[in-house]
Amino acid sequence: RIRLWENQRDMEALRLVSDHRYVIDQAMWLLDQGGEENKNNTELGGLSLEDLLEIFQEALARCDGLNESEVEYSWKAASRLRNSIRRLGTFTLLLNHFNTITGPASAE
Repeated sequence: RIRLWENQRDMEALRLVSDHRYVIDQAMWLLDQGGEENKNNTELGGLSLEDLLEIFQEALARCDGLNESEVEYSWKAASRLRNSIRRLGTFTLLLNHFNTITGPASAE
């Protein structure tokens, strides 16, 4: 499952990975790929906004499943994921609203 996720960015494979820490680490890695210093990075592999939102939500849900020894990591990851989910959700709503008003952008 991990190999399928890493090679093909298969969302179902990531959901089926039983290692909570791995799923959370993958979400954190994806968050780090979106920074200004990585604006030309193609590592996101065609993931849509909806895919990213789903990955972040899955990782957030798994934060509660970490061991007590990882409480600090879990808290920091959960905080970052909540913030990212809120921002991504807001962006998606605004994008959908804009597209409703103006119509989808045409490829010219």
